[in-house]
Amino acid sequence: MMSPWVLIWMILLGGTVIYWRSARIAAEAALKGAKNACEQTAVQLLDQSVAFRRFEFKKGVFRRVYTFDYCPNGRERFRGMIWMREGRVDTVAFDASANGVLLTAAEISKFE
Repeated sequence: MMSPWVLIWMILLGGTVIYWRSARIAAEAALKGAKNACEQTAVQLLDQSVAFRRFEFKKGVFRRVYTFDYCPNGRERFRGMIWMREGRVDTVAFDASANGVLLTAAEISKFE
């Protein structure tokens, strides 16, 4: 018979693996969305990466928020944000100090 502690550790380990896998899939989708959004708006994605920022739960919707850096003119660095919902790009926003653009769900189909 299996000890209750072994069962608890197995459940925790399994949950950790499932969370890590879903986080990696969401980060890869966020990177793809950031690349496509940058191409669409004619700016350069810097570092070819996204960074997890936070979880959001608003109005019954659970979202992951990622940030990325981009360059509109070859000299300056600005921050963009991308919101993921259910593993898909929900919204992409570019820093307002760089003539910011907010792309909503209606425009997101271009980035998948």
